[in-house]
Amino acid sequence: CDLDDEDMKPVVKLSKCVGHAFHLSCVEKAFQFSQKCPSCNYCYLLRGPQPSGTMDIRIDKYTKCAGYSCKTISISYSFPSGKQSYMHPSPGESYSGTHRYAYLPDNEEGNRVCRLLMRGFEHGLLFTVGQSVTTGVKNTTIWNGIHHKTSTSGGVSNWGFPDAGYFERVTNELASKGLFCEEFMAKEETARSKLKLKRQLSAEAKEMLSQSLTEESVKRMKLGALHSHLTARGLKRTGSKPVLVSRLCEAITASTPSSSSSSSLTTSTVKKSKEAAASTQKKTDKSKAASQSSKERTEKIIKINEKLAAAMKSGDREKIKALMRERTALTRT
Repeated sequence: CDLDDEDMKPVVKLSKCVGHAFHLSCVEKAFQFSQKCPSCNYCYLLRGPQPSGTMDIRIDKYTKCAGYSCKTISISYSFPSGKQSYMHPSPGESYSGTHRYAYLPDNEEGNRVCRLLMRGFEHGLLFTVGQSVTTGVKNTTIWNGIHHKTSTSGGVSNWGFPDAGYFERVTNELASKGLFCEEFMAKEETARSKLKLKRQLSAEAKEMLSQSLTEESVKRMKLGALHSHLTARGLKRTGSKPVLVSRLCEAITASTPSSSSSSSLTTSTVKKSKEAAASTQKKTDKSKAASQSSKERTEKIIKINEKLAAAMKSGDREKIKALMRERTALTRT
């Protein structure tokens, strides 16, 4: 929404995002279809519609997944019957539980996907309540768009192995729910920490540059303060304290305008102000264009989700696969 109507209230800011805010009603609607910020695409793992149940993981050394010689990771899900919550189609009505089994090879790829499935289960993203595509039963526990291998053999047609593209597909499906591997999350966190530190240092530098310093005040400074002021001005911090004091004093003297050059400085200041205003306008235009693009992408994802729901009801697997690919391509941009 990017606050198209500024009079609407309430306005909220997402905890991990910087520089944009939304109307509460707009962001709630967006998060019904995607757990990403509509503006910067930061992923928020929210609690999904999965009913209460258990997930049990065991290593089976006697069973082999077709095409693999390693042991097998055996996963069992158990969901008792219960009452639907506000996140389900018919809150207050009863739903039937289920028992499901899934298998993965006990290798690097299998263990990576298994860890993602564990996180997905913890956040309630693997199952939901609805109508079963295979049996047509309503108000029952069903998969929530994350495909599992329910057989160790039989190939794709039997939801089993071998299936060369399975790990790539399931990783994309998990990513569409906001579930990423540890390496990706570590890189994201490192990048965010660097950006936060950069902004913090930039704010501190601006504050220091705005301070009026004299030679006397510089001489009374402690070593740490001298280092900070030199860093803010882009000067070297090496040398003894007298050298640092001399260096900072020279920078202060050089930055103080003389009376003879005041008129040329005024002209230069006006020019810089105009350039800064033009740059700000360009950034504003770019931000609006990005916001419009994000809004259009969100609308497309909403339409695809509606088509996907209809395809799941009809049981059209080919259409479901095509829509999933289309949605994955949109969420990657």
